[in-house]
Amino acid sequence: MDDFDTNTFPKFGVMPKQETEVLKFFAAENGKNFNGNGVIVAILDGGCDPGAQGLMVTPEGKPKFIDVIDATGSGDVDTSKTAKLNDDGTVTGLSGIKLKINPKWKNPSNVFKVGMIRAYKFFPKPLVKRVEKIRSEKFGIKKKKYMDSIEGKLDELIKDINKKDISVAEQKSIKAKIDDMKTFKSEIEKISNDKCGPIMDVLCWNDGTEWCCVVDTTNINKYYNCEDMYVNSEVSVDEKTDDTDSDAKMDSYCYINNNGERINDISILTPMINYKKSLKYGTLSDIDLLNYCINIYDDGNIVSIVVPSSSHGSHVAGIIGAYYKDDITRNGMAPGCQMISIKIGDTRLGTMETNQALMRGLNYVKEYKCDLVNMSYGEPSTFPSGAFPNEVDRLVWKYGTIFISSAGNDGPCLSTAGAPQSATNSIVGIGAMFTPNMIKTEYGLCDIPNMNAYTWTSRGPTLDGALGVKICAPGGAISPIPTYNLSKSQLMNGTSMASPNACGNVALLLGILKDKKIKYTPTGIETALINSASNAGIETIAKDMV
Repeated sequence: MDDFDTNTFPKFGVMPKQETEVLKFFAAENGKNFNGNGVIVAILDGGCDPGAQGLMVTPEGKPKFIDVIDATGSGDVDTSKTAKLNDDGTVTGLSGIKLKINPKWKNPSNVFKVGMIRAYKFFPKPLVKRVEKIRSEKFGIKKKKYMDSIEGKLDELIKDINKKDISVAEQKSIKAKIDDMKTFKSEIEKISNDKCGPIMDVLCWNDGTEWCCVVDTTNINKYYNCEDMYVNSEVSVDEKTDDTDSDAKMDSYCYINNNGERINDISILTPMINYKKSLKYGTLSDIDLLNYCINIYDDGNIVSIVVPSSSHGSHVAGIIGAYYKDDITRNGMAPGCQMISIKIGDTRLGTMETNQALMRGLNYVKEYKCDLVNMSYGEPSTFPSGAFPNEVDRLVWKYGTIFISSAGNDGPCLSTAGAPQSATNSIVGIGAMFTPNMIKTEYGLCDIPNMNAYTWTSRGPTLDGALGVKICAPGGAISPIPTYNLSKSQLMNGTSMASPNACGNVALLLGILKDKKIKYTPTGIETALINSASNAGIETIAKDMV
């Protein structure tokens, strides 16, 4: 068998660029590298992971994400209740657990706003499944240990009661113990892993200049490892009190004090402020590897814990503008652009978007004066209507924002283009196509077809006569995904991948226009895209071009 030739392998099919001649934009002109630098792209999706590989910085060293926002409210914590600093340097959290405060944290009032949240309320569903598998395995081992211990004690008691030289009083005492042990065994058998998830206290305070926040993550790993079963069950089984001294630590950060009170030492944690000011994110634990950001609203009465609801948004962001210093083949279309992640996919609704989240998202697009919007989200739609498409029209025609969206994956029939682009002609709807390079690299097929549209890509026209799908772009890529997946990247395909490919190409174009101070309009950009597209041999009635 011949050796694998890395020189002939179509590496650029991993993140398709040759199809749209992206590489020509990277050619230096007077020492400049036109890579989308200076362009801001808003991503309306399920949320992005600012800690995913390739999504941290631009080639110029700028932060890739200038803000990370949850417009759904799925991670909102009510912190309107207050608690004062206790004499022992703790604050009693809303869960009832005392939280040890770092004396170096500035809080002139010594009053903290407190709240709590169940982790699985905002965890991505695949992550819940993964960490619950870990807990279930630990739970099974621990439960078996308890049952074995009980069985051993029952055997000993039965031997004792059958001895001939014991008194009636001793028999009664042993029989009572056997009955108690059997009752306890019955109760243990009923215990199951309820999969409710860890509960985290949230503290918020004003240090005199900024609102600060700490999420108590000290006991998350204890939940995953099933260590929260330890105290009562172990004591009951072993009937010991000598090695459960009230001053014994449960671990280095969670312990019982001399008064029998549970203490979580959160002084080891670093307070966080709004992401747009700090540009910093945290990681909940080394088991879940879930990166999160914090945004504080309403004078500290609401703390938003921002995490992605799925891998989709990070994958889309990677296609638009991922940057790998040592491997340009994995870079997105416009590695120099910066982004705003606006989460519209509600974790509580299985990543479904709501109108409230959509409208909030558009407000953030306007607030940050974004040049481009990519929305690889939507559903089948029949007639143009609704507040959202009306607001998109206003954003495009009044404020000059270019709005690009996926056409949908409901083809190959005509008039299958879905919302939002089928609801308004101000959106550039993108269909999905493939090329031989993509097929060979991403799917490993030997029989390589010619360039064409994916069969499932939605087609126009819309029922009111608009194009619906205005151009096609490569609809597959191996792109970054959030770290909680325990993988750096993943292959996905769909019009959800075609839309960011087109968006990244437009970002490159806008970067050059901005650099040369050439004015442009959304209509002009859309016209240029359509007129410069190549005919891919796709059915012309659907107006699909590449």
